[in-house]
Amino acid sequence: MHGKGIGPLAAKRIAVVDDHRLFASGLAAVIATLGEVETFASAEAALASLAVRPADLVLLDFYVPGGDAVETIARLLGQGLCGRVVVISASLSPSDRAASMAAGAAAFVPKHSAPDVLIGICRTLLEE
Repeated sequence: MHGKGIGPLAAKRIAVVDDHRLFASGLAAVIATLGEVETFASAEAALASLAVRPADLVLLDFYVPGGDAVETIARLLGQGLCGRVVVISASLSPSDRAASMAAGAAAFVPKHSAPDVLIGICRTLLEE
């Protein structure tokens, strides 16, 4: 676990799924005020953990090892392993974005986005 939030969102659980540990840790630090954050280096590890204790929100790298993003989104949502999924990606491909959204992702956020953009999206989704 990388952070405990304070305030009204403190009880929320957020999973960050990205194989780049430095990025995942930085992302966890950025969103730590929104809830309890746990990082996973693969889709398989996240799916196994979330089967035991689901998350309110999953931030999923589109190209994470251990699973196709579209399939992972479908499994996360279809098996009730999380409330919402936000795809985070270095890809600017319209087809990656479209595939993510068609699979049920609530948002697709490019990795070059400002932290405040991601925080705003996550806060909105956690409050819905």
